[in-house]
Amino acid sequence: MWKIETPFFSFHLSLFDRAALITLAAALTFVLLLAWRGDQVGVRVVQVSPAEPGSLASTKAVLRITFDQDMVTDGPAPAVSLSPPVTGTLRWEGRSLLLFPSHPLSADTVYTVTLQPGLQSQRDRILLRPYTWHFRTGRPRILFMSRDAQERDQLFLTLLGGSSPLQLTKEPYGIWDYALSPDGAQIIYTISYPDSRNDLWIMNVDGAARHELLACPDGACSGAAWFPAGGRIVFEKRALATPGGPPGLPRLWWLDLSGGATAPVFQDSQILGFGAAFSADGQWLSYVSPTNQGVYAFNLNDGRIRAVPSEMGAPGVWNAAGTALIVPAIQARGEGFAAHLLQVNPEPNQWVNLSGDNDVEDSAPAWSPDGAQIAFARKLVGSQNTFGDQIWLMQADGSGAHPISDDPGYHHGLISWSPDGRYLLFQRFALGQAAIQPEIALIDVQAQTLRQVEAAGSWPTWLP
Repeated sequence: MWKIETPFFSFHLSLFDRAALITLAAALTFVLLLAWRGDQVGVRVVQVSPAEPGSLASTKAVLRITFDQDMVTDGPAPAVSLSPPVTGTLRWEGRSLLLFPSHPLSADTVYTVTLQPGLQSQRDRILLRPYTWHFRTGRPRILFMSRDAQERDQLFLTLLGGSSPLQLTKEPYGIWDYALSPDGAQIIYTISYPDSRNDLWIMNVDGAARHELLACPDGACSGAAWFPAGGRIVFEKRALATPGGPPGLPRLWWLDLSGGATAPVFQDSQILGFGAAFSADGQWLSYVSPTNQGVYAFNLNDGRIRAVPSEMGAPGVWNAAGTALIVPAIQARGEGFAAHLLQVNPEPNQWVNLSGDNDVEDSAPAWSPDGAQIAFARKLVGSQNTFGDQIWLMQADGSGAHPISDDPGYHHGLISWSPDGRYLLFQRFALGQAAIQPEIALIDVQAQTLRQVEAAGSWPTWLP
């Protein structure tokens, strides 16, 4: 009988070897656990905006939820709710889910956002539990331009309700124009130079983090228009044939705010444009065409173009839903002409004359936040009428037009609604004076009472 003997081997492990084996075993166990229960790891939310506790949010803020993975974006719409209730639209942008409220949020209000579980990533992971966060909106403020001690145009900020204005810019040669970001967090403004150059700069709404956004050494760049979701703008660029000479014709360009890359909006370099404005959903870009004398709406998805003849050179104004555009245009009236407001619907390419058959000069249209009303400036046409434009209101279909200001000694314009629809902010100046000094005022729409905001100021904008 054969007996098989098994040799005995003895191993002697050091403390370092034992620690290494334990670490390897733990790592292997973790990997096996992930492989076995990978579907239970879930999707995580890594960033939200407006953030908590953070600074006060704008009432025009776009809500953003960013995930740690690429998500499935062609499935059922995510279940997102706000308290107090808010309606709006959802859109995916990379790993982020964007929420565009249909109307501005309420001022000085705490909102609770809840995202329900069930969202799926492209790695077959899901959001396992509800995600909730809170943010607060701020009180309305007003941005405006005014002269500094050296008679240069600068940007100022004031709180609605009375406060000393805060000077935000102190540019040696002043500023030319400015544009507030859709979320009310940043301002792009144009710096002017004696040699006719213009550069674009950017800063936070409190004046912090000021820096150059785009240098234009061979041209004049201005007229920034923010894309609704942020991240990029369209601006106007005019070439300078000679330093100090007059700027050339305007062309529209894209600018990526993160990388600084620029590109022309149109492949055809002969297309001119200024006064760019986006529809709220980012599908349409409107602009004034100086060569064709009209306002054009360009579809950014498929390249369709809608043209509205207009010799006034005034930009179009979109409603909050992005479904309609108001274009000021010259209309024939017998042997004369009148300035009317045309409401244009790009889909299905129809327009209606809101001013009707009236002998009037209408301008400066402004949609109410809910899109139900339109404020505008009107002057009644007449041989003896030398009074300034007054502020009128009408319904979105042009009906019920009536004045809400009655001060013929003043010319009113540059109208904008407060986010809650309570006030109309505007610029006005007194007629018959040698030195024109614009001022800023507002009207309580319901009470129809007027009060001055700034004795010396121009180009007011709500900072919600």
